[in-house]
Amino acid sequence: MVDGPQVVAKDEQLVFEYRTAKHPANSVSLLAIQGTADDEVPFDDDVPDSLDIPQQSWADVATPSVRYWTAIEGCTSEKDSRVSPHVDKIDFLGCHGSDVELYRIAGGVHGWPDSDTAAGVAAPAEEPMHELPASETIAQFLLQHRR
Repeated sequence: MVDGPQVVAKDEQLVFEYRTAKHPANSVSLLAIQGTADDEVPFDDDVPDSLDIPQQSWADVATPSVRYWTAIEGCTSEKDSRVSPHVDKIDFLGCHGSDVELYRIAGGVHGWPDSDTAAGVAAPAEEPMHELPASETIAQFLLQHRR
């Protein structure tokens, strides 16, 4: 079986599937940043039945895509820590050689989180989005997970 995303023909339709080997050569770490008030990519959306993710009650703090990744990586628990008034960092623990992290922005909308408000005062609905320096957070994560 091939690791990674594939387009597969099924009943005359092209279907995108993610296939994994039982023992992949390299685990892949994941950093996710998402607002709970995102109306384009809902934070609490249902997990599609096609993903067939095992039930993990401790993973209910995460988005469907992060829950899927924690299942693939075999994570066993999570640790929640407060970063700022509206931002929690959730570290998923016990993963198979990878780090899975989620920054959950309470009330955060669909957009790029950035702590720089020099361009002006944020609208009240956008204020939580200015509590996390996303660019720096992503750069630090990538530097820690070089291959």
